[in-house]
Amino acid sequence: MAISTFSTFYYGFEITDLNKYFNFDEGGGELTAEIQIGAYTLTEMLVALKTAMDAAGANTYSPSIDRATRLVTIASTGNYSILLNTGTQKGSSPYSLLGFTSGVDTTSALTYTGISQAGSEYTPQFWLQDFVDQNDYREKIDSKVNESANGTIEVFNFGTRKFTQMSFKFITDMAQDGHVIRNNPSGVSDCRAFLQEITTKNPVEFMVNLDDRNTYLKLVLGSTPSSSEGTGYKLIELVKNNLPNYYEINNLKFRVFA
Repeated sequence: MAISTFSTFYYGFEITDLNKYFNFDEGGGELTAEIQIGAYTLTEMLVALKTAMDAAGANTYSPSIDRATRLVTIASTGNYSILLNTGTQKGSSPYSLLGFTSGVDTTSALTYTGISQAGSEYTPQFWLQDFVDQNDYREKIDSKVNESANGTIEVFNFGTRKFTQMSFKFITDMAQDGHVIRNNPSGVSDCRAFLQEITTKNPVEFMVNLDDRNTYLKLVLGSTPSSSEGTGYKLIELVKNNLPNYYEINNLKFRVFA
């Protein structure tokens, strides 16, 4: 399947013991929301935050995201403050991950919006190549085929896995015109950061069309040419093509989740 648009990925939403506490105040003193440890997509991260804040406070919270700017807004049914400076566990918080980076306690209000982008984004510099859509790449789970003596064939399985596959081409820090290849002075390091993330098997959100960020898939890396389990990668410099300082990685296979 040919793609004639640029694509992008949102990633980097992992909660550990080092960033799981969210201190806030509904007017009666500090409250602590403890977010469940795990690796999330952007959308899942907001659900986990809501669950933790609702459990810790009396208000009902509604975190949301502007998918174009990646700015998080946290609305509440009652006034509250985010204790960005005075929170007991501010050093073990997801404030910066969510884009709340002012370092100053917010004043009592119903809604706050972060000032920095939440998580990370990787945008391949060239249209995805060798792309296989999820509708064209499916496998049965633990399938078994039985054939009876009269030739009747039965297939037993536990559902269907969906996959997508793609290649990243022309990864470079070299200046570009921005039309065919996107200009990115940190293109190689940005790609490496993304590859290092997905080889941890953390989920990402994938938008096949950069201009339609509301349509996305949840992906987890399945395999790379250098790792059948998807835990390693190898960037190839295109020196054989007389393109030094240009890199590529081919045939990244991702599992698609609903």
